[in-house]
Amino acid sequence: MRIDWIFYSVLVSFFLGAFAQKGISQELNISVTVQAPNSSITDPRVFKTMESQIEEFLNTTQWTSDEFEAEERIEGNLLITVTREIDASNFIADFTIQSIRPVFNSTYRSKLLNYKDPGISFTYIENQPIQNSSQKYFDNLSSVLTFYAYVILGLDYDTFSKLGGEKYYSIANNMIQALPSNVALSGGWSPAQGVATKRGRYYIIENVFNPRMRGMREAMYIYHRKGLDAMYEDVGKGKAVLLSALKSVEKANNAYPNSMMVQLFTDSKNDELIEIFLGADRAEKLRVYDILVSIDPYRASKFAVLKQN
Repeated sequence: MRIDWIFYSVLVSFFLGAFAQKGISQELNISVTVQAPNSSITDPRVFKTMESQIEEFLNTTQWTSDEFEAEERIEGNLLITVTREIDASNFIADFTIQSIRPVFNSTYRSKLLNYKDPGISFTYIENQPIQNSSQKYFDNLSSVLTFYAYVILGLDYDTFSKLGGEKYYSIANNMIQALPSNVALSGGWSPAQGVATKRGRYYIIENVFNPRMRGMREAMYIYHRKGLDAMYEDVGKGKAVLLSALKSVEKANNAYPNSMMVQLFTDSKNDELIEIFLGADRAEKLRVYDILVSIDPYRASKFAVLKQN
């Protein structure tokens, strides 16, 4: 009897521990800030409730079937800046989204996403549920947040295995395809909205699945897993891998000029690449400079530091 009781106790403890661990295995750890500097209609308390509710939604929803330890959760930031109040429950805001990836055997954290999505129109009624919209459209705020949750996952998984984010990008793509027509034709969801600049939520997913961008996605894996993650062993070899990844990015940019995916890459990596290659030999620095100016000419003056002796 005692043996049976001990076995039962251990079994119960095991399952309780497993359930407790599963309860903290959500994938995201996003810090959310909502600011409304020009607000004159809405009670400021509403924005604080919005902030905490969005943060809870992103960080407690189970987005994948994978289990994450607490320290493995994907970190990031979401800044929502309300630029216009239509009334006390309808707003237009800029969403600035960042996600961060740790580098293996290092305290360094590398930005994966650093993007400002402007002019998002949404309705928010205090304490009304924000819902996972991967299967069904509820409202624009829920859809935008769900979309970026899966984009963050897609980006992150792409850096740990070649094209590893496919499943999560596909969910984001299916969301766009299933939007009601009045929503699909507006505010960043439509190709027409960003046709001149090829920017917006539609073009993030269009780039991901465009065959001309396949090399760009593969370069994300090479850059992070084969390059950054290996630098603790051999810095010189790591830099050589990063340079080879940059050449793939340049090739993708030539195949698809002004693509959003390449711009997202340089928006998140420009400071990092300057810092890494600033101490390289002159020939390597000049090669990196040429590539960076080729794929991001608007930052040419910033990259010019790499031409200095």
